[in-house]
Amino acid sequence: MYIPERYPLITRKAYSENGRNNKVYVFSISNPETRQVRVRKVFENRKKIYREIANRLSLGQQILIILNFVDRAVEIYQELKLLFPNNRIGLIHGRFIPLIRSKLEEEWLDRLGNGKGSDRSQGSILIGTQLLEQSLDIDGDFLLTDLAPSDLMFHRLGRVFRHKRPERLFEAEAWIICPRFPNINSRDELRAALGLHAKLYYDYILWRSYRLWMRRGIVTIPTDQREIIEGTYRYSISQDPEWIKEAFKAMVNSNFEKEQKALAATGSLGWDEDKENGDDMDDEPDSTDSIPIDVIEQEDEENQKAATRLQSVPTRQLLLAESVEEWNDEFVIKFLDGGEIAVNKNSREISNKEKVKIITEVTLRMAKVPISKSLADEESPEWLKQVVYGRPIPITIGKNDNSVYLSNGTRTEYFYTKECGFYKPLKKQT
Repeated sequence: MYIPERYPLITRKAYSENGRNNKVYVFSISNPETRQVRVRKVFENRKKIYREIANRLSLGQQILIILNFVDRAVEIYQELKLLFPNNRIGLIHGRFIPLIRSKLEEEWLDRLGNGKGSDRSQGSILIGTQLLEQSLDIDGDFLLTDLAPSDLMFHRLGRVFRHKRPERLFEAEAWIICPRFPNINSRDELRAALGLHAKLYYDYILWRSYRLWMRRGIVTIPTDQREIIEGTYRYSISQDPEWIKEAFKAMVNSNFEKEQKALAATGSLGWDEDKENGDDMDDEPDSTDSIPIDVIEQEDEENQKAATRLQSVPTRQLLLAESVEEWNDEFVIKFLDGGEIAVNKNSREISNKEKVKIITEVTLRMAKVPISKSLADEESPEWLKQVVYGRPIPITIGKNDNSVYLSNGTRTEYFYTKECGFYKPLKKQT
């Protein structure tokens, strides 16, 4: 079957009446609209990066920063708030309670969206995680991003010059924050160079992505997408260094392969078990042999589908409350925003209407966080489990230190503020 080289492609399956002559047609969009983004590799040198941010803010540019980890995003947000107190700086990630997150998203859609009333009169910074690359129709002038698998990189670049704005007198540009790769001689050295990113994404995929993106000074969307993505997910070849072959084998021997075959068994994903890796393939991203992209739904810290995730992160639901008090036959939950709700100890006496109200009010003030040592064995109260799904843990916030406390007074590893959500401070970087 002929497969066009263009991107994107549309697949259509035609069914005959007797079911014997079913055909699959693949065709592409003729002359799709393209745009170019200049890309540049930078290392984790925050002084240099912050100088560039300062320069672009002075020009009135809207800056997007998309990072791979919530705690890293919070740390950089806090640093930039101190450096640029006169500019609008925002933070969006998956550990905000819905009540606050919806307001943040609405605010930044008004500012950076495609609406006629969007305010771009002053430079601003929006910092976030994978949510920014998938959930919001926002449009930035400059992108700063952590290295990620190529398909996610294109999602992130899709937020730069997303909408036509005649007032732009500069070109679209993205800086990719890359690890420092010394002379790698083993897979352990590769993983050490990748750091925490190797715990989130497959090291083989990150290395392939790095090699492909660093060869390009300009990326054309969508023209270059097929070549780069297929080059990222191709099989390891005989010319690869041994440590790359080891990284590849570790990936296909992990749950990655098992999950792909499970999907193939349901007809959800094509899988050719007899496909072989030919030795005549070169190191350029023009091979048609590609690793199937991981489309398994992972319950990661952002609680959304994400390609090439290495593993799911166990999470717990935290219910943000000012206090939980017991009154006769009820528990009264007082929320930080001033609201409160009473829950009868006997769930049988709660009407369906009351249950809907309780579930709504509680869900608006819950957020998922990765399980930490203090949360691992904590149980949700029986009276709360009877009316709300997800085994939420009621927590309170210390008035003096913003620490997160369990109902028994135990201090957890997490902190919470209204502007940062739930986070764990990272070790200070230079």
